[in-house]
Amino acid sequence: MSSITDRGEDLFTIEREMNAHGAVTVRSTATKATFHLVEYADREMGTDRARLIYRYLQRNGGDPTGERVADVDPVGNVHLTQFWQGYSPGNVRDRSFGAIWSDESNPLLAGLREREERLSGRCADCAYQSICRGGSRLRALAAHDDPFAPDPKCYLTEAERAGNAALSRIGGGSAADAD
Repeated sequence: MSSITDRGEDLFTIEREMNAHGAVTVRSTATKATFHLVEYADREMGTDRARLIYRYLQRNGGDPTGERVADVDPVGNVHLTQFWQGYSPGNVRDRSFGAIWSDESNPLLAGLREREERLSGRCADCAYQSICRGGSRLRALAAHDDPFAPDPKCYLTEAERAGNAALSRIGGGSAADAD
C-alpha cells in the first residue's frame, strides 16, 4: 500500500495495484484523487492503462445529480439525489417515477443532463470537465444561486484546469505543454 501526496497532503492510497478486472483500487483522501489519478496512472502504469481509467471516470465520475442517482422520500417526493431535499420534480403518488425522472420538460432535469453545455466560470473550459462534470451542482446552487456556476470547493489552479501533457496524451483536455 502506498500513499500519493501533493502539496504535503495525502491524495489517495493505492490499496491494490489492480483488481481482477484490471482496474486500480484507491481510497480517496479528498476528491482531488480523481483528477490526479489519471496522471498517476499514466506515469506509473502507462498511457494505455491511464486511458482505460480516464474512460471509466468519464462514464462514472462527477456529480450524479439528475442522472444516475435519485431519492424518493417517505411521502413519495422524488429528489435529484439524497442531498437535494429542497427540490422535487414530482411525487410518485401523482405520477410514476419513470414519468417524473424522464420528464425532459423539467428545465432543471434537462439542464443537469446537458450540464457540460451550461457550466459557467472556471468549469466551462476546464480540461477535467468530462470526468468532474463541474463538481457539486448543489454546492454551486447554494453558493451562487445557480446550479451551473462553478463548484466553490474546486481546488484546481488555473494551470491544473488547463490540463497537462499526460492528460492530452490520454485523450482528455488540452495542454499547452503537450509533446
